[in-house]
Amino acid sequence: MRPRRIQLSGGTLMLLLYSASLLVTMKANAQCSAATMQSTTYSQTFTGSGNDPYTANFPKLDMSTCPGGCIFIAAVLKATLTVSATITMESNPGPTPAANFKVTLDRDDDVSSTALGADLDPTTSYPFKNNNLAANDGVPGSGPDYKQIGPVTLSDHIPLINDSITGAGIPFQGTGDNTFTYTSTTNISGPSSVNSTADIHDTIVFSITYYYCPATVLASNILTFTATRENDQTVKLDWITTNEQAGRTYSIEVSNDGKSFSDYASQAADPVNMDASYTYNYPVTPGSTGSLYFRLKQVDVNGTPGYSPIRIIDLGAGFVSGFLIYPNPPSDYLNLLFPSTGQGWQVDIISADGSLVQRNYYNNTNSGRLNFQHELSAGTYFARATDLQMAKSYVASFLIH
Repeated sequence: MRPRRIQLSGGTLMLLLYSASLLVTMKANAQCSAATMQSTTYSQTFTGSGNDPYTANFPKLDMSTCPGGCIFIAAVLKATLTVSATITMESNPGPTPAANFKVTLDRDDDVSSTALGADLDPTTSYPFKNNNLAANDGVPGSGPDYKQIGPVTLSDHIPLINDSITGAGIPFQGTGDNTFTYTSTTNISGPSSVNSTADIHDTIVFSITYYYCPATVLASNILTFTATRENDQTVKLDWITTNEQAGRTYSIEVSNDGKSFSDYASQAADPVNMDASYTYNYPVTPGSTGSLYFRLKQVDVNGTPGYSPIRIIDLGAGFVSGFLIYPNPPSDYLNLLFPSTGQGWQVDIISADGSLVQRNYYNNTNSGRLNFQHELSAGTYFARATDLQMAKSYVASFLIH
């Protein structure tokens, strides 16, 4: 696949995204999730006077840092520019300058690198309009024939680049550096009857962030693996397999951070059925908070390991001050247990950005069922139950995979 450049809008500076399926290092059928993703960031800041070259050297991502190999997810390069200027205008000897004239400051900001595959060359113009000067009075730097504007901020952390390049991440992997060359050129123009100058101060910030995760080989015969919070004490783990083999085992692995897993229990493969279903009830320690991460480690007779995808259960607010929601994560509904039988409850579903997704009401009950009015996209949501009589609210969070 050849690299592609896509023009974007908004505040993205430069986004280099790559298909993980094309960038697996010596691994096929591997997994990488938000739980296991890691990142490394390098940053450099330069200051100048508006007509200066800069060179930023960023180390490539050394894929050997992952003992079993890495999955390269993305390289995100950001480049922002802050410009301040003081503009001076003074009449030249001779005819009086025309009234309401304009002086323009032009910027040419060029970024190039072999890793990008092309130069990126944005230009910007800053006009200073409606200027009036008297005839030259022979006294430099003062009088009605002289004008100073600024210092003024022309650009405040604006993106130098606003492209997305997708395709191959090879230029960002390995040893050595990638070199990015930046050159700024500033020119000021106005009527010939005016001497215009600009005192420029630049601040350019470069950063590159590599996103990657250790490669984990997925077991092809694990068809499904789910984790469901049945109640405050139990997480139900279910998985379905095919092409079972005698002597195969499944280890249930648990983690608190999604990176370091430990064995909790083991399940022998079904010795009779080629296609099999399994269930395990994982006990939640009373008072547990945060998140639990689950995965299966399949080990065949020859010792070859394989893994299921990672599943996450949020314990942090599943049970808060007596307000319980389950299952968590849900499918298309939530069961609600209120702290007490109130005269009326208002339950709001709120997205992570604070937007109200839906609102339901319940009367004279300590439990209820909330059906989602629309399919929810993946992410974190909050259920806020408000006792309408006491004006007291309880909040619980849940995940949508």
